[in-house]
Amino acid sequence: MKKYEVILILDDRKSDESSNIADNVKNQVCTLGGEVLETQEMGHRQLAHPIKKRSTGIYWNIIAMLPPRKVVDLKECFRLNDDFLRMDVFCYEQPDTPAAKPTAESTPDAETTENVADDSEAAIPVSDDSKSAKTEDTTES
Repeated sequence: MKKYEVILILDDRKSDESSNIADNVKNQVCTLGGEVLETQEMGHRQLAHPIKKRSTGIYWNIIAMLPPRKVVDLKECFRLNDDFLRMDVFCYEQPDTPAAKPTAESTPDAETTENVADDSEAAIPVSDDSKSAKTEDTTES
């Protein structure tokens, strides 16, 4: 079984029934041979663009373990349900550890960076005489 994240956007007119609707989804996950790990109501939110002529919705986030072949069955069960503005299932990938932040020891100091830049300019000497000599050579030919 794989871990999935089920995102529900429910019609905000059904706010009284939203927990019952989420329970129906959880029961369906269990019926399909899965296991619900976490459920979170994320509350009323403004939609980026209207869905079914609605501009707000009630968001639910359900984390579940489910056989990969049953994901399509879960979506199909609620495809024609008018209570949902949107329902989508994603593979759940939570980072194991937070990203390591660079420490002061691993990043070069600003002074060191400036010194390196100054050294690179000094390593390639360019004089005005050499530039004018090259231009004179090209004009003579």
